[in-house]
Amino acid sequence: MASASTIKGKYVQKVEVTNGVVTAQMASTGVNKEIKGKKLSLWARRQDGSVKWFCGQPVKRDDAAAKDDTVTADATGNDGKIDTKHLPSTCRDKSTAVCTKHHAPISNTSKKSAVAGYYLNHGEWPENNTSAGVASSDKIKGKYVQKVEVAKGVVTAQMASTGVNKEIQGKKLSLWAKRQDGSVKWFCGQPVTRNDAKADDVKADAANAIETKHLPSTCRDESSAT
Repeated sequence: MASASTIKGKYVQKVEVTNGVVTAQMASTGVNKEIKGKKLSLWARRQDGSVKWFCGQPVKRDDAAAKDDTVTADATGNDGKIDTKHLPSTCRDKSTAVCTKHHAPISNTSKKSAVAGYYLNHGEWPENNTSAGVASSDKIKGKYVQKVEVAKGVVTAQMASTGVNKEIQGKKLSLWAKRQDGSVKWFCGQPVTRNDAKADDVKADAANAIETKHLPSTCRDESSAT
């Protein structure tokens, strides 16, 4: 890999890898003043034989061989870190973030593909699991998921009542899409419903919703998101 000073771009001054932590420092010109010369980090933790990536304000890892993959906030860079409010919603993980048990339904792309495929073929969202071409809701389950239901193109996962963090037991989150330039754009957040399979609009469904603070940073879209 190239040296930190030679990994740069229009908006990035340099990118440095230290003990597995990738830290990017923004350019001092050509970017918004709130992030000029400031930093953010990408880091990973081991999970089930693979790794899960996190992104947020700068962190450091003292030991490249640390068994628990620990990182700590880089206090030495307090003046150089990008304020959380200026980070994208997908890059607001804290140094203490861990691989939680409710990421599983979000990473499952088969339901998204089925819903998107139905829309592209029929010009409207699938009414239910059957029309989407997936198993019935009570048959789609796993160690952490009780069921997954498709309703007018909205995919809603209900977490199991045991074996998961108590804050999310039996609670729900939704995946939904909206049409964009001949394709679809996906959103994820607290549960929503759609009244018309031919429309994109959804509305919040507060019943059994997972609180936002317990959702991954990549799954905090509001029902009004576009």
